[in-house]
Amino acid sequence: MSIIRTVINEPSQPTESEIKKFKEEALKELVAINDSGEKIFCNEDCPELTDEQLARLMPVHFRQKEYRLTAQ
Repeated sequence: MSIIRTVINEPSQPTESEIKKFKEEALKELVAINDSGEKIFCNEDCPELTDEQLARLMPVHFRQKEYRLTAQ
């Protein structure tokens, strides 16, 4: 029996052209939603955050031990 090892590459940072393309596609989607008259709403499974909750948001980097411990 042999052992199979999988190497997972770290994700790379997006290039400027990828970021630009993403923003253009997102803007097209927002315009399409606005033109269709559909409303974007939050349901009870995903309530809106208060200003205080939004201020407390911060990125979590799971590679750092202290964040891994608090995220579990």
